[in-house]
Amino acid sequence: MKNIRDRFLGNMSLMLTSTGIRLLLGLATFMIIARNIPIERFGIYLLIQVIVGFFVVMSDLGLNFSASKFIVSAEGDEKKNWTKSLLVIKIGITVITIPILYAVRPLIYTIFKSELLLRFFPFIIICYLAQSFEFLFNHVLQGFYRYKQIAFADISIALSRMLLVIVFLIIFKMDIIGALYAFAFSLLIGCILLFPRGISRGQLKTSHFKKIIKFGWPIGIESILGFFSGRIYALIIAGFLGPASLALFEVASRIPEHLQRVFGAFRSVFFPQIAELFSKGKSVEIKNLVYHALRVLGLIVAFFAFLAGMFHKEIITVLFSSQYGHVSQIFFYLMIVSYFYLLGYSLWLVLLGGGFSFVAMLLHIIQVIVGIGVSLILVPRMGLIGAVYALLVLHALHLIMAAGLLEKYKIGIKKTILIKPLFPFIISFGLFLIFKPQQVWAKLIFVIPFIALSFLFSLISKEDFSILKKIIFSKLSNLNLRVVDDV
Repeated sequence: MKNIRDRFLGNMSLMLTSTGIRLLLGLATFMIIARNIPIERFGIYLLIQVIVGFFVVMSDLGLNFSASKFIVSAEGDEKKNWTKSLLVIKIGITVITIPILYAVRPLIYTIFKSELLLRFFPFIIICYLAQSFEFLFNHVLQGFYRYKQIAFADISIALSRMLLVIVFLIIFKMDIIGALYAFAFSLLIGCILLFPRGISRGQLKTSHFKKIIKFGWPIGIESILGFFSGRIYALIIAGFLGPASLALFEVASRIPEHLQRVFGAFRSVFFPQIAELFSKGKSVEIKNLVYHALRVLGLIVAFFAFLAGMFHKEIITVLFSSQYGHVSQIFFYLMIVSYFYLLGYSLWLVLLGGGFSFVAMLLHIIQVIVGIGVSLILVPRMGLIGAVYALLVLHALHLIMAAGLLEKYKIGIKKTILIKPLFPFIISFGLFLIFKPQQVWAKLIFVIPFIALSFLFSLISKEDFSILKKIIFSKLSNLNLRVVDDV
């Protein structure tokens, strides 16, 4: 039997690989739909996904995280007992949520003023049901350590959605209805592939219900806050500017969002190490880890923002077609916003790892309130660029507040590292704007000053290359690890 370390590395490598494949397939699917559906209908398709996501999060109540926690802590048949209890609670929540969904139909029409949205309302119900149970089954299987099954299902969902989109949109020319069928069928496929075996043999226990609800509701609130801070702008844009504007903004934000999702790999390594160092009271090590983490993360995001600044028109036009070319500048601005988002979120993780969970939640609440308020002010007056400014204010403020709280609780970080990665970006991009090269090779020349300035500002060192070399060889040596499904 392999030791815990080998199993952890094997499972993490598998999940990172499946996540990367899923993101690439998702981006390809998004590109196909964007190219084959009129902008207005594409906006309706995206709005349906946002509404589905909203109700999935609102009705979660921390059930998904409860599934992972209680099942992984149980032994033998007790795992099946927890699974059955979780499923019964999910069914009960669903029975309550469906009538609420139908009850808010007039409100949805009042906000978004779209007959087409109401016409496709049954898809909202179906996709809500499928996505709710898919998420629950995914977390249940995490409790059983069935990472192979999860990875296979994740890739199958993304691949089936892309293939169905190709069939329905490109071959049969079904327009938005084809995209919705592909979305719904792929979620149903996911439910089938993720369905945990042996639920019927479990027993219901009243004590399980109480523990699940007690543990889950604070996490449920945090999930709701996360949705509002990350997706409320989509509802505001659709409500004030219409579904077509939502489609334009989603195209511009697709690559920055994928960059932020890849951040999950960084988070999975960074947070446990920070939490462990706090538990051992190693303040010097904490300071060094935070500094180097922000240095590397900030430099990487700044470099991608620099590339986006030089090639924003080419990237949007090639990936999503020329009809979205006029939002390429917004794509560039959102890459800059990602810098403040990722560094601010990293500092938030430090607060969480230090045990300041209540303060971290308050910071999140303030972030949500400010985000909604600024968006409601700027989006109606300035349009899509107003949404960009709102996100910039939101995440910059979050970064400043998180840094201030760390200083208050005497968790020392060098504040200069929060802005130092921006120096190579600002100077190199300033040179780019002065010379205004047109050819691709001429633009790429400006990568040289970016790298040189990174060395000058001590953002890259020789030790980084030595560490990178060790990491690559370590990953290669672990390619033969087999993933253990069961404990």
